[in-house]
Amino acid sequence: MGGEGSPRKYDFFMIFDDAYLTYICVLTFIEKVWCEYMSEFIPETKTSIWMNGEIVSWDDAKIHVMAIASVSCAIAVFEGIKAFPTKDDLCVFRLPEHTKRLFNSAKMYGMKIPYSEDEVSNAVVETLKTNDIHEECYIRPAVYPGSADIRIKKMVGKTPHLAIIVRPWPEISRKDLTLDESARRVFVPSWRRISSDVMVLKSKCVANYANAFLAHIEAKQRGLDGAIMLDNQGFVCEGPGETVFIVKDKQLLTTPIYSPILASITRETIIEYLSEDMGYQAVERLIERSELYTADEIFNCGTGTDVIPIVEVDGITVGDGKTGPITKQLAEYYREVVTGKVSNYQRWLTPVY
Repeated sequence: MGGEGSPRKYDFFMIFDDAYLTYICVLTFIEKVWCEYMSEFIPETKTSIWMNGEIVSWDDAKIHVMAIASVSCAIAVFEGIKAFPTKDDLCVFRLPEHTKRLFNSAKMYGMKIPYSEDEVSNAVVETLKTNDIHEECYIRPAVYPGSADIRIKKMVGKTPHLAIIVRPWPEISRKDLTLDESARRVFVPSWRRISSDVMVLKSKCVANYANAFLAHIEAKQRGLDGAIMLDNQGFVCEGPGETVFIVKDKQLLTTPIYSPILASITRETIIEYLSEDMGYQAVERLIERSELYTADEIFNCGTGTDVIPIVEVDGITVGDGKTGPITKQLAEYYREVVTGKVSNYQRWLTPVY
């Protein structure tokens, strides 16, 4: 036995405790930064939440402290879905497709959701009804392991939990801005997009977004609005959570689906349908970084952002520094589609009331 002044003797569990405490401190710091970042957007409204088949109040939507083990290991998948007010109803845009992707995301991580796809889609509608939401809103179903064991291997094969959160969309405040006013100044960050041989990037897994978060931190430090990430070969990949399109000679160019990107539903909507309607060719191919500097137009798209112009990359002005004509046309057309003004695509809208 050592005396009071004896050096500390480490055994395996002491080392584990120190490493775990360090890990928790790092997580706490990231949570603090993230909360400060998101505090600009999160509204005050406390909506009711669907949890494992029941509607619970905002304050009662809790998980056990041991479930933090699975969440902190980022073993959870989610979806981002939007609902829009139309002429006659609030409608969810492409709900079956989003639900299908949620199930596929869970499947890739060995989680079997204990409900059918129809039941989950119906639960989304039920949650919107319960909260009496009639404005544009964001819907986030999340699936996470049911195990309360801190060991990762014990989380495998457990029946997962499912929660559905609906919120008036934070970015809705942007509706009074013109496209030029909401246009982004971005840069290429030092962080590269993780590759498909490292993580399952076609799954909308929480873990993948740590990579995106690092790019967001860099952008904020530089006073910019966002980033365009490159893959490990140096080709244009995607924004932190959004697809990137460039417009060159009236063609819409974007990264091919086999690249390390999410299979974005908004991306597919534009490539397969809207671009053709507008008379433009959409081409999937590898894009070099230098092409960002000579593009006629660049825009982001995604469930949360719809279509947003990018007017500057790495300090270099895109086009004339304003929203390009094709981006503007596409943004307006996309908005007409999601709000039920284009009859051909009303099949994509699930009414709530």
